[in-house]
Amino acid sequence: MRWKVLATFCASLACMFGSASGATTAQNVVFIPKSSDHQFWELMHEGASRAMNESGSGTLTWRGPAHSGDVDAQIRILETYTRDGADAIVLAPIDRYKLEAPVKMATEKGIRVVVVDSELGGENHSSFFGTDNVAAGALAAEQMEKLLGGKGKLVVVRTYKGSVTVEKRVTGFTKHLKAHAPQIQIAADFYAGDAVGDIYSITKETLRRIQHIDAVFAPNETTAQASLRALRDLNLAGKIRFIGFDATPLLLDAIRLREVDGLVLQNPRQMGYLAVKAALESPVSASHRSPTVTYIPATMVTSENVAQPAIQELLARDRPQ
Repeated sequence: MRWKVLATFCASLACMFGSASGATTAQNVVFIPKSSDHQFWELMHEGASRAMNESGSGTLTWRGPAHSGDVDAQIRILETYTRDGADAIVLAPIDRYKLEAPVKMATEKGIRVVVVDSELGGENHSSFFGTDNVAAGALAAEQMEKLLGGKGKLVVVRTYKGSVTVEKRVTGFTKHLKAHAPQIQIAADFYAGDAVGDIYSITKETLRRIQHIDAVFAPNETTAQASLRALRDLNLAGKIRFIGFDATPLLLDAIRLREVDGLVLQNPRQMGYLAVKAALESPVSASHRSPTVTYIPATMVTSENVAQPAIQELLARDRPQ
């Protein structure tokens, strides 16, 4: 399928970095991810650190909640660094609405705010970098359509309510199936929380209860790992089709074992890199200026292409400096 990238790298970077007179170098950039317990954020941290190292000065503070559903903890962290007077904040908002007011408060104090991964309500931040999640969900559906031959019964495993990224991925997934594979039935579509243990238990019980499931769609790293564990425990791994998101060692091993049929691979390292670059250079967002948006394309990883150099480059971890 063709990706619709709403803002190209060149256009966005020219807009944000092109005017030396309007740029202000941030000495202290605070990066607030959604959590500290996912490899996705570790990769984003690598990209953010590389951008800061290239700047030649300043510090990068990395601090997020322990778990991805803890929006109250994320708000407290944001408020702490707003009071402490950070030069810039990069935020991956857990909730697009609840973080809007704290971000407005930060910008009113002259702090530059860049948003990454999940979109934020309002126009107080200067820019956004992330995956086009609707398109990424459609990419997953396109692969599922091929795997099932256009017909079958599947389960969709979501995290917590309010996750914008997951909601958009499922929207893209279901819209594609309705338009191109109407004989694929969604037998269950449920929220299972943000803890791996809870997602595992609920998914396992759902798969036991609903007979003759042909496939599972897990729209983020946590749901993918928990669903894989449930499938293995039920002796269903490799017997029904499974598409997930993101790439951890567990999921990549399952790709090679053909227990996972596809992973939608994002580029968190590039997100982190571009977000910190923008935080270092962009001015505080003015009320009349809409945030710039840069979508970074995702890639479908399968057992057939996982060994290709382009895929391996995306998967490679940065070497220590």
